[in-house]
Amino acid sequence: MKAYLAPGSRKLTVIDNLPQDDSFIKVKISSILPINDDVAVYEGKLNVKYPVVPCGLATAIISEDNVQYKLKRGQRVIINPYITKYETSEDFLDFPRYGFEENGFLCDFTAVPYENLILFPDGVKDDEAIFTYIIALALTVLSNMTIEEGSYIALVGDSILNLILAQLLRYYKTIPIFVSRDERYIKLAKKVGCYFVVNEIKENVIERIYEITGGRLAKHTIFNLNTGISTNFLHLITSYGGDCIIANASYRTLAKVNLDIGGILNKKLVIKGISDGIDEFPSAINLLAQKELSLTDIIDTKIAFSDVQVLFSTLSKSPSAYVCPIIKV
Repeated sequence: MKAYLAPGSRKLTVIDNLPQDDSFIKVKISSILPINDDVAVYEGKLNVKYPVVPCGLATAIISEDNVQYKLKRGQRVIINPYITKYETSEDFLDFPRYGFEENGFLCDFTAVPYENLILFPDGVKDDEAIFTYIIALALTVLSNMTIEEGSYIALVGDSILNLILAQLLRYYKTIPIFVSRDERYIKLAKKVGCYFVVNEIKENVIERIYEITGGRLAKHTIFNLNTGISTNFLHLITSYGGDCIIANASYRTLAKVNLDIGGILNKKLVIKGISDGIDEFPSAINLLAQKELSLTDIIDTKIAFSDVQVLFSTLSKSPSAYVCPIIKV
């Protein structure tokens, strides 16, 4: 086996042996989706116990038959990144996840608790299943909103999460407005069928949203941080009494931001923060099976497992180098 260990010094150490629990299910990792928090582990910026194997978002293949759990060699599985052995409650500030609290899946072979493995739904491809975690996060965002058919919902910021939310909002028969400053995301938003896309650099966002909504503004605004777009849009484009959700797939290293509290209070807005999708993981699997989402076009590069060192170095220097890099093992 081969694994990449992060000592927290902007490098990855290759090791050929990882401690494994014999009661776990042996798998071969097939795809890995690195997120910004994984790069932060590589850089040594997070308060985790180093050294650690980063990356918790992965798909895999069962390595050998398991009679107890009726698993067959070659079956494809999605790995739930949440460490289920820990008790969870509303008091948790952060749900323990692989790649942070315990070794993740930046490796070729490993062993995973049976409870963390979900068989691929019929017809689902590897390049679709790898998005399960972000779909679960998107569903959590929507479950925290009262969505009415035909309502306008603004998606502010360049992220995979917002590209998936744009599709889910159409599924729920609402009208998403995608606000971006990156041409790559603008093209993708249009490609996945977003009704309205606003270029934050080239257009006056407030005027454009007034025009789109007939002066009503957005009933809900979903904001993705760390994309350079002003947080003032939270109150400037949201209608009176609306709600705003700040949601990020990577949140452990988010920069501090300023909010216009006066503007928020004046409009009586409700602000919520969403950072995990632990309760919506089963629903995300069901949604994958329905084939309602266009996901494979979001992937803009596939990286060989042997080139992981180069990928992490690139992402450390330029976090927005790729929209969605996938590591193929």
